[in-house]
Amino acid sequence: MRIRYPFRSVTLILFCSILQLACTSSRQQAQTSAGAETRLKTYVFECKDKSSFTVQIENDRAWVFLPVGYVSVPRVPASSGAKYSDGKSSVWFRGKDALIQLGGRAHGICTNNPLEAVWEQTRLEGADFRAVGGNPKWSLEIHDSEKIVFVMNPGTKRYEFPLAHSALENAAPVATYQARNGTQQIKVVVLEQECRDASSGKKFEQTVTVALDGKSYKGCGKALQ
Repeated sequence: MRIRYPFRSVTLILFCSILQLACTSSRQQAQTSAGAETRLKTYVFECKDKSSFTVQIENDRAWVFLPVGYVSVPRVPASSGAKYSDGKSSVWFRGKDALIQLGGRAHGICTNNPLEAVWEQTRLEGADFRAVGGNPKWSLEIHDSEKIVFVMNPGTKRYEFPLAHSALENAAPVATYQARNGTQQIKVVVLEQECRDASSGKKFEQTVTVALDGKSYKGCGKALQ
């Protein structure tokens, strides 16, 4: 059951789904031809000309995701750092920053935003919705018609619940999801209400409440796909 929110259009959802499938298929083909284990790293580069790009590194290739497609460039020799280029477009890592050029246009020095990179990494891994909260720190992922993943104190506790037909009917402005794994049960309530994350100060479109093992956790979230 797909997460539905009034502000998302069917056209945008379809476009993003097609784009993601195309990119995934291309990356799998590149991995097969290389015969190597996939190693992924995602960045969100914010450039001095106010542009922003999601870049994912896989083995010896960089994928730059754009609003209307993506650019894939191979790694090439460089005097310093790591450079990916096809002669017209390039991503040149130099320490914490990168020089990005797309279609012959240079975007100057770009700096990675690690907080945004986590959200993009989750989106590229197929999650439809993500939420975060604190005290203790936690994160939630909803993979439509597949699973709910709840992580507390990253790297410490991870809970996964199958989500085939266990989502309850949604009625805007509230969406409720409920799933069970053995004796454990999780309930997620997503409210269309602006929320500000206390740790980052970032504003989100939804307020999220998670109930697990008799405890309640409140945080902020947003749709990814």
